[in-house]
Amino acid sequence: MFDSHRLFVLTYPLRRLSELIIGFAGARDAGRSGHPNGSRVQAGIARVARALGVLGVVGAVGAVGGMGGCGFTVEPPAAPDQPVTVFLARQGVHTSLLLPRDNGTLAHYSYSRWDWAALDRDQFYRAPFAVLLPGPGALGYRDMHGPATYDHLAACPDLWGDAPPKQGIYPIEVSAAACRLCLSELDARWKLSQSTALYNQKRDMTFVQDGASYSMGHTCNTETAQWLRELGCKVTGTAMTSDVSVAAPPGGAERPLVRRSSGTGDMGASPER
Repeated sequence: MFDSHRLFVLTYPLRRLSELIIGFAGARDAGRSGHPNGSRVQAGIARVARALGVLGVVGAVGAVGGMGGCGFTVEPPAAPDQPVTVFLARQGVHTSLLLPRDNGTLAHYSYSRWDWAALDRDQFYRAPFAVLLPGPGALGYRDMHGPATYDHLAACPDLWGDAPPKQGIYPIEVSAAACRLCLSELDARWKLSQSTALYNQKRDMTFVQDGASYSMGHTCNTETAQWLRELGCKVTGTAMTSDVSVAAPPGGAERPLVRRSSGTGDMGASPER
């Protein structure tokens, strides 16, 4: 079992020291502005802070990677009634979900951290703090043209425009009723905070501030795993990472997204009303 408290304690000295150095650099900046070696000193301090940030990331990733069961396994429902195909998307450490609507379009939902995803505060030296310290959550959304097929998504420029681009998708069959219910709940959750909506061009999604905080125990992967459970899938594992496997056909293997020459564009930024 993943011990987030232990990892938090082990990495605290590096994180705290990094904070102090970055704060020191900012405080000394004005005082050294007229010193002939001021820029050199500032550069040295910045390098130390960045190195500590990297050490924090490496330590966190190493600790997580060394613990078994941090990913999750998805078992689709057996013989779902009136089956429809949803798509579990993976992009590096991140997962999200694409769900078909009755009108033939797809809804792409993604959970993340507000400052990281919506405000683009995703510099490498912020990674340890984003992972280890709780912060406001964000629910991202975009409409996409159908049909809900692998061939269409593989040719869709929206997915290639993501930062970073999607690496692969898992097609998973669920019941149409479960898909509609999951969509209605996500739509209502997004609209509840619609006044905070902010479009992020790099990610091509519109984010709203979510009521659920982002933390080591509640990430994009744990949120995606919960959505899959609501769709009738059996999900095992802690879902602390994006190490995903899907059991049983038709979603038994990840299908890589291969760049195609054609596709259709994004339809809009808000859940349909």
